[in-house]
Amino acid sequence: MKFMRCNFKQILLSVIFLAFSCLAVMAQIQKTTDEIPTIKYCDLVREPASYDGKLIRLEAFYTFGFEASFMYEESCADNLGLTWITFDPAIEKTTKPDIWKKYRSLTKEMLAGQPQDKVNCKLRRLRFLWTGIFTGVTPTIKIGDRVIKQGFGHMNRHSFKFTVREIEEVTKVEECVPCS
Repeated sequence: MKFMRCNFKQILLSVIFLAFSCLAVMAQIQKTTDEIPTIKYCDLVREPASYDGKLIRLEAFYTFGFEASFMYEESCADNLGLTWITFDPAIEKTTKPDIWKKYRSLTKEMLAGQPQDKVNCKLRRLRFLWTGIFTGVTPTIKIGDRVIKQGFGHMNRHSFKFTVREIEEVTKVEECVPCS
């Protein structure tokens, strides 16, 4: 009986220690919103390798429509390339319910009754503050002696990719941009 009692105490202490260890590890892995660095979009695309694979927060325009899902900032978009946007599969769970509802409502409203064909489409714009993982190094493939940059998004024409993990703010931008 004494042997079992000692064993039970050891097992119980081990379980408690293991539980606290797991909690400590989880707390380190999961960053709070305040700990995620806020980056200016122009700084991001000027120094993309510095942010490659990192969790960041940024504010920028998001344009979506027929074959389009990209982020840019008007002050630096022309000469630095665009960033293709993808959404993490868990985004609905990681975004606050009221923000998610606003995002879904705005996108539904902006797409309602709009043709989705190439001839008559318009690109829709929203302004976002969001967090996600930035991919700043363009993947390459080697074919024979040639190294070819692949790019991201439609027709691989985007220099960077941002996978949105959480939407913090979303605002409708009134003007739409005609497709080119």
